[in-house]
This record gives sequence, structure tokens and C-alpha cells, in this order.
Amino acid sequence: IEELADDMLERGQLQPLLIGRVDGEYKLAAGHRRRAAIMLNNERGHKRKAWCFAKEMDQIEFMLTLISANAFTRRMDDATLLEQAYWTDKAIEAGKLKITGRKRDYVAERLQISPTKMAQVNQVSAHLSDEGKDALKNGEMNFSKAYETSKLPEEEQSEVIQDKHLLSSDVRAMVKERK
Repeated sequence: IEELADDMLERGQLQPLLIGRVDGEYKLAAGHRRRAAIMLNNERGHKRKAWCFAKEMDQIEFMLTLISANAFTRRMDDATLLEQAYWTDKAIEAGKLKITGRKRDYVAERLQISPTKMAQVNQVSAHLSDEGKDALKNGEMNFSKAYETSKLPEEEQSEVIQDKHLLSSDVRAMVKERK
């Protein structure tokens, strides 16, 4: 952020922040790093207003904008990937994205992951308990363990999630044993 802030002092803000107005609330949709750099420069005593573009959006459009803005700027963690897959799916269901071919392949390409990883994301999204999704989001469980845990009945997932010593291979063996 410091390098971007220094660059903005020399060249100014080259792109606007994109603000989405969702249900009457203004939310930053794109330009999080630019905003942080502007705020840093303001803290340094270089007071400048941010150049913004505002757009009326519904929640699905807002999330699609976030997905597009972040697609090429950083590697997504697994919890973010799960959330972005969810919102992409919602956009398809709402008719806001038109796809050709298999939905899984389309979403995988859009999120820049393999179709196999997309199938795993779908499994976790559909079958992992909320407790498990929270553990994944909070870094208390890795994606492999979340994927294997999602194959268990929900009433058995909590015990696996709570046991921090279990590895994904241990959970995979549990699933295999159940079959």
C-alpha cells in the first residue's frame, strides 16, 4: 500500500473507486487498495479527495463486481473462493449471467480454478455445516479437511471440526469406513 500511496502522490489517482449503492447503502465494490493508499496519504498530511464512480446495484451485481475486481489482482483463499462461487451461482440463477455449456466449467473458468476444484467447492458449499464453513473462513481448518468433512452426515461433522489433530487423510479414512 505504501508503494501505491507514494505513486499516487507523484501521478495522482489514475482510476476511480467504484461504489455500489445496494439497498440504499453505499459499499466499496472495487478499489480497496486505492482507497487504503488514499487514506494513508491523508494520514501523512496529503489531503486529497478520492475520485469515485457510484452505481446503483442489487446484492448479486455488487458481489459479481467484487468477484471481477479481485479475479486478477490476488490469489483467493478457499473461504473467499467458496463465497465467490456461491454468488456466481446466484447470479446465474437470477439470469444476470448467461452461460453456455456446463455451469461448473463456466464458473470454474470465471474463478480461474480447475473443474475438479470447482466440483469440490460445490460439495463443500452444499454439504459442509455452517460451523465447518466458519472454521474454514477463520483458518481453523484447511480446504482438504473441509472437503472430506463435507462428505459426512452433518450431525457427525461437529466432532471432526472440533478435533484439531485430525488431518484430511484421517477424515477421508473415516468417510471410507462409513461406506
